[in-house]
Amino acid sequence: MLTIYNRTGEGFYGFEYVRTIDLQNDNSVYRQNIDRYHNMSYYLNGMLKENYVVKGDITVHQDVLKRDSITISNSIKYSQLSNNYVLRAPIVSTSTPWIIDTSSNLGEDYDVGGTKGNGAEDAKSRIYHNNI
Repeated sequence: MLTIYNRTGEGFYGFEYVRTIDLQNDNSVYRQNIDRYHNMSYYLNGMLKENYVVKGDITVHQDVLKRDSITISNSIKYSQLSNNYVLRAPIVSTSTPWIIDTSSNLGEDYDVGGTKGNGAEDAKSRIYHNNI
């Protein structure tokens, strides 16, 4: 009997937002550290998308699917970090080891939902740029 394991079939890729809240002596919010992660794609799962340090409290909204949405005004930002990732495709060959095609860009939404299934997942490279 052949058993096939599809690692892209996992149902939960973690939380999109993680907030660390610093309180003042009177329990009011002094500042927050807000991390936003990729949680829709197997290849980018857990990679930091954005980070903010903000003054005071913020409002968290939910859409109809109960997903959190946070809008941060520039007037309360202490700092902001944005990461951009590039997924690269392999050049597959039977005579040589795989080579990464540095001119390819599969996009951050590549294989959301795990429908590609082309077996080349491990050959993708992740490149990020930090902007502060």
